[in-house]
Amino acid sequence: MEQIVIREMQHEDINAVVDIYAEVFDGTYVGFGELSAGMGTAPGVSCEQAPEIFREELKDLLCDTSTNGLFVASCGSKVVGFAVVVLHRNNVNLECWLNDLGVSLNWQRHGVGRNLVERVLAWGIEEKGAKCCLLESGVKNETAHKLFKYMGFQPLSTVFWKGSCSSAETEE
Repeated sequence: MEQIVIREMQHEDINAVVDIYAEVFDGTYVGFGELSAGMGTAPGVSCEQAPEIFREELKDLLCDTSTNGLFVASCGSKVVGFAVVVLHRNNVNLECWLNDLGVSLNWQRHGVGRNLVERVLAWGIEEKGAKCCLLESGVKNETAHKLFKYMGFQPLSTVFWKGSCSSAETEE
């Protein structure tokens, strides 16, 4: 197997990244982040437009790589995974938020996700000076949870939900 290379995402990677997103994004993984971004309408219910919403988000984030870290894992010329991280300054510290992580199904369990998370931590904590790295994951995303725990992440809270976050309902 060829070597996996983690590099910064380029605009020409967006289509491949969105394809991976569409391949691995499962409605059962819809969490607070997806609901607030309009990529889901309820826990466990993704919306049809989620890949296109994600595409537009990537375009916006690539405009400012000083506070946004966008990375791809590639094998040769093929993009096989991605990570999107955003820096936030709270009242006290700079925080690194891992917003999205995706690895093509054929490349899962080959160290791609681990390598991407390692790069995210190096970028956010070592290079940018964030005090911590946070992420949010859908309650049923057990495979990702195993990776995060393996890499030293610990559960911080549980988000409860009631009602609807559908953009169609909130606009009326």
